[in-house]
Amino acid sequence: MILRRQIQWAFTLKTITIMSDKGLEMHILPVASPRQVSPRSNCVSPSHRQVYSRASLVRLLQPESIAIVGASPTASSFGALTRANLDQYAGRLYLVNSKYASIGDRPCHPSVADLPESPDCVVVAVARESVEPIVHECVARKVGGIVIYASGYAETGKSDRIAQQARLTEIALASGIPIVGPNVMGQFNFARGTLMSFVGTLRPRMLRERGIGVVSQSGALGVSLCQAAETGVSISHLLLSGNSCDFDVADAIAYLAEDPSCQAIACVFEGMPDPLRLLEAGERASAFNKPVVVYDGRGRQLRRPDRDHRFLRQGA
Repeated sequence: MILRRQIQWAFTLKTITIMSDKGLEMHILPVASPRQVSPRSNCVSPSHRQVYSRASLVRLLQPESIAIVGASPTASSFGALTRANLDQYAGRLYLVNSKYASIGDRPCHPSVADLPESPDCVVVAVARESVEPIVHECVARKVGGIVIYASGYAETGKSDRIAQQARLTEIALASGIPIVGPNVMGQFNFARGTLMSFVGTLRPRMLRERGIGVVSQSGALGVSLCQAAETGVSISHLLLSGNSCDFDVADAIAYLAEDPSCQAIACVFEGMPDPLRLLEAGERASAFNKPVVVYDGRGRQLRRPDRDHRFLRQGA
C-alpha cells in the first residue's frame, strides 16, 4: 500500500532529511561521483571494528556452498524450511545432523568437521544451548560465515544471555569470520536466487537491470518491505542483522555499496552501539555512487514490532 503524505525537505551539509507529517524521519546520505575507495575508512569509532570489506562478506552473502546444521525431515522445522527455500540453489548444499544418515535424497553429515569441504556459509538452525559449540566447530573448519537463527540472547535482558551473545561477538572478532544474528530470520540474495532463511513468503523473482537492496535489523519489517516485489518493485537483496552480535546494518550497507545488482539501498535502522560505523558505511556507498535511504525505526510508526531489538538503541 502506498501512503501519501506531505513531505518536507530540509537540507544540511551532510544529509538530506525527509520528515513526514506523521513524524517518521528518513535520512538520505549524499551521492558523490565514483572514486577509488580503500576497503577501510578513517571514519570509524575507536571502540569497535571497522565495517567489513566486501571481500570479507562474499562467502557469507554470495555463497557457492551452504551447510544447514540442524537439518531435519520434519517439514515444520527451521532446518527443513531452509532446505525448501534452497531447492533452486545452484551451489553445493550440505545437510548436517548426527541423527540421520540421509534426509530425502541427500546424505546427512554428522558434523561440520565431517563435510567434504569448508562451506562458504553455515546456517545454524538449532536451539540456543547447542549454538556455541557449533560456532567453534565452524571456526576450526574456517567457514566463510555463520547465520544463527536461535533467539533467547540479549533481547531477553538477562545477564547470562547477554554474556552468551557477548561470547559470540568475541569469537567473531578473534576469528575474523562474520556471524549474523543471533535471533535472525536469515539472508536473502534474490539476485542469485539464494534464500538462506526459514521464511517461506518471499520467493526469487526476475530482476530488472538492477534492484533495491533492503537492510533491516527486524526480520518482520524487512520481509514486509520486500513484499513490494508483488507490485513490481525490483528487490536485489534483503539483508537482516537480528541482534547484531557481529554483522550489522553498517556491514550490510557497505556490502551492497559494491554489489553491481543493487542500485539503491533502503535501511530500517533502530539503533546501534557504535553509530560512527553507519557513517563509514555511508561513506563507502557514496564512493560507489549508491544512494542510501535510512528510515528511523525508533518512531512510533515502526517501534512496536521491534521490541526484541530494543537493547540495540543504546548509542543510537
